[in-house]
Amino acid sequence: MKRLLFLAALCMAASPAMAGSLFNSIEDRTAALEQQLQGKNDYYAHLAREYASIADEEKSQHDIGVAGYFMTLAEQAAAKSGGAK
Repeated sequence: MKRLLFLAALCMAASPAMAGSLFNSIEDRTAALEQQLQGKNDYYAHLAREYASIADEEKSQHDIGVAGYFMTLAEQAAAKSGGAK
């Protein structure tokens, strides 16, 4: 019983920390990415934009898991460009 209570408390504490990236739509994340990369034209900025475009295409084909994966790649590339979180 204590383990179940501890697991429930752990899940509730972890949810707010993960809510930022889990519950944002692909469109919201793409808009934030474009704003962060505004004015940047280096390799990683272009790569991030391309990954975001692929994520949008995958979402339009109703493959949300793959869209989320490519959006994560886009955010990582943006971070390397100096434009992300």
